[in-house]
Amino acid sequence: MIFKFLALLFVVSCVHSSADDEAKKKGKQACVKSYLSFSENKSYFVGLGEGYSIEMAKSGAEGDLIKSISVTISSSSTLNETDKDVAMNSITSSESSGQIEGLSYREICEDKNKSYAVAVLSKAAYFKSVKSKIKQINKDVDSLVFDYDKSVGGEKLRIASEMRTLDLKVESDYTGLLAICKSFRKCSSREGDNYKRMQRSYKKALASVVYQLETSGDVGVELSDKVKSLLVKSGLNISNKPSSAKADLSCVRKNFSKAENVDDLAVSISCEVKLHSGSVSIYNIQIESTGLGTTSDKAYLQASNNLEIVSSR
Repeated sequence: MIFKFLALLFVVSCVHSSADDEAKKKGKQACVKSYLSFSENKSYFVGLGEGYSIEMAKSGAEGDLIKSISVTISSSSTLNETDKDVAMNSITSSESSGQIEGLSYREICEDKNKSYAVAVLSKAAYFKSVKSKIKQINKDVDSLVFDYDKSVGGEKLRIASEMRTLDLKVESDYTGLLAICKSFRKCSSREGDNYKRMQRSYKKALASVVYQLETSGDVGVELSDKVKSLLVKSGLNISNKPSSAKADLSCVRKNFSKAENVDDLAVSISCEVKLHSGSVSIYNIQIESTGLGTTSDKAYLQASNNLEIVSSR
């Protein structure tokens, strides 16, 4: 068993050594020549990078490739400036997360203690990937819009909530992919219209709901007016009158012991608001704050005055 492990280790070592030796045999000009060759081929995006290690060279090549895509987007006549920014942010995000599908390194070279790399991305494969992701999201959107149109009452509200959840999950990616697709004229100008319709539908449906605020626990009762004010500012209709739609508020106060060499005490407040109508769960809102003071009551007062919505899912 040990012999097999050592033999495998030797083989892996030889493979890495072979790759390094191969790179050393190729000077800078070999990578430059490869870069120029791919640059002349309009079927590829290409980038050239250099650094004091192969990994640094690869990173530089990827950044240079992204720059070539961004230049094309910035010169697009089919997008306004806002959409161009969305598209370029999407490209940059893909680079930082290492999610550029289909990217490969065609040449790795070394010359005078420096490494060089040529990154290549097939335009056909890249646009196929972009359109495939858009198509999958459109499929989910179309299904929800279809169900929404034929639903009534509580069922319509439930689907509106699902629409909102999907929008929060994919909007950033979807708008970026759509902007990229349109900038290269790979998608029609009408692409994404049903997504916008979905957004309008669920926002209108949820905005029409009037919630009755119900509190539990001493802290929740104390903070109900301040929480109600926050919820109204966020666009919700909150009432003290009876309603089938409820906003269930619960809050927790936590006192912290005084830290060493610190004069003030700290108090945190964490509130959750559960929005629902009958058996239909709409979404939850998280409200939090922390306060400091010479006494716990003063710290609590500061925290209660600084409450803010941190999430709504």
